[in-house]
Amino acid sequence: MSEYTINIYSLTKYYGKRLGIGELSLNVPEGCIYGFLGPNGAGKTTTIRLIMGFLKPTAGTARVAGFDILEDTLEVKKNVGYLPGEVRLLNHLNGYSTVKFISAMRKCKCTDYAKKLADTLDLDLSLKVRFYSKGMRQKLGLVLAMMHQPKILILDEPTTSLDPLVQKTVYELLKSYADDGGTVFFSSHIINEVERICDRVAIVRNGRLVEEASIDDLRAENGSLEDTFMRFYQRSGKQ
Repeated sequence: MSEYTINIYSLTKYYGKRLGIGELSLNVPEGCIYGFLGPNGAGKTTTIRLIMGFLKPTAGTARVAGFDILEDTLEVKKNVGYLPGEVRLLNHLNGYSTVKFISAMRKCKCTDYAKKLADTLDLDLSLKVRFYSKGMRQKLGLVLAMMHQPKILILDEPTTSLDPLVQKTVYELLKSYADDGGTVFFSSHIINEVERICDRVAIVRNGRLVEEASIDDLRAENGSLEDTFMRFYQRSGKQ
């Protein structure tokens, strides 16, 4: 098993009687941009919080970068760059002070690379975070996730609030990262961006995995990822 791979084994989470995610099993290859696609409420964020160790599973487990999510949660976090669905930052700091603070917490010298990423994303690190727009906060979240050049990126809706030009820049950054051997777990509810950037995709609905395949195979079978997604959407009785 590659240390760059995410392996998920029958991962299950109930909130009382409500299913968050059920018996999910996935293997994410090294050097892959792996799409995790589903509508809001499908279980995507629950899955990410489980594999990051923020939630305890009802059943099942996972390994991230070769480490067990329950027994080695600190090692998991050391090897992952994580972007949550809602970025929370310290408003009294400016962007660069935030970078230095997180760098110190991670015990890494990554401020130079952080500044390079910020320049690429056209982000002003001299401005206090309280004055950042939602899109600027998202850019800073991406910088913080990527600046220590981790083995794995786990990104929950990473292009939220970004304009199309910046989205394109993010896609290019992620493709370059994967080309260098990094693994990206890319959660999204936007079909065309998953089809555009990802190598493989898992589709989830109502807490269950309904399809897992390469993008090329899905295109060959159905014409597009959207057609595949809508087939499962309609099967569930939705219109």
